[in-house]
Amino acid sequence: MFEEAAINSANEFKNRKTGLVLFGILQIILGSLSFLFFILSLFTVFISSSFDQADLSQIKPLQMLIGLFFYLLVAVLFIWLGMGSIRTKRWARALTLILSWFWLVTGIMVIAVMIFLMTGGMEQILQGEQSVDSSIFKVVMIFIIFFMLIFMVLLPIGFILFYNSKNVKKTVERLDSKISWTDQCPLPVLAASLMFGYTAIISIFNGIYDWVVPFMGFIFSGWSGALILLLNSLMYAYLAFQFYNMEKKSWVIAIVYNIFWAISLAITFSTKSIWDLYEKMNFNEIQISQLKALGFFDIIIYLMLFIFAGYIGFIIYLKKYFYSETKIN
Repeated sequence: MFEEAAINSANEFKNRKTGLVLFGILQIILGSLSFLFFILSLFTVFISSSFDQADLSQIKPLQMLIGLFFYLLVAVLFIWLGMGSIRTKRWARALTLILSWFWLVTGIMVIAVMIFLMTGGMEQILQGEQSVDSSIFKVVMIFIIFFMLIFMVLLPIGFILFYNSKNVKKTVERLDSKISWTDQCPLPVLAASLMFGYTAIISIFNGIYDWVVPFMGFIFSGWSGALILLLNSLMYAYLAFQFYNMEKKSWVIAIVYNIFWAISLAITFSTKSIWDLYEKMNFNEIQISQLKALGFFDIIIYLMLFIFAGYIGFIIYLKKYFYSETKIN
């Protein structure tokens, strides 16, 4: 109570404590919804594993584990950050901003893919199904895209605008005077560090698909693929740690390493097909034929290279934080 009075008397900025509480509650609601999806997906995995997998078009329970991990991770993050926002913690504001940017970029990409599917392969598939009216499908897809536009574009933009506000920043700094671990490096650098850490974890999850990895013209799996992916995970974990500590050499290593992987990907798929990759990942012929019919996976390599280009471009942007003579917050 006395802390809030101090804020109001300072007249330097507006007290955003109420907004932090409201946005925190919203994050907890979003996290709870994600946890509900996790429970439903987990239930689906158990149900699927209890039946004979006679239908070869079905996704195998093991192939759903990455989706389960994603739902659980999002649930934990939103609930944790929501509680931190309610308590007006510095780290909650910083991490919510980073998460919101990732959320927005991912949302734009997902909506672009959905639009591609709506106008491409998915419509062709439905034209072959006599029981499905393609016009109904379009209406459903438009509704889904509209729903995703709200929750994956407009909502994260709202979070970014609020938590990036000068008044919000000063409110949390006044109410949480203790320096947080998120204050040890600039927010964009912290975002890169967390991004590298996430990549390190995802590399390990590729073990679900028999450690399949495209590398320098070949598609490895089994022990050889596991070795490559484990080394890759260690490298990204190293970059995450060194970026957080603002080690200058790590910026150069990150640029070189990601360019190396982009070149490796381009070399591999100049001679190999994406379907060679899916065969190695134990997708059966029916599943692969369904993916081919969508039309999207024919250009997925270009999308992967585009993501790498964005990855590298973001790291290049961070150079000013590592090599500037003046301190940049």
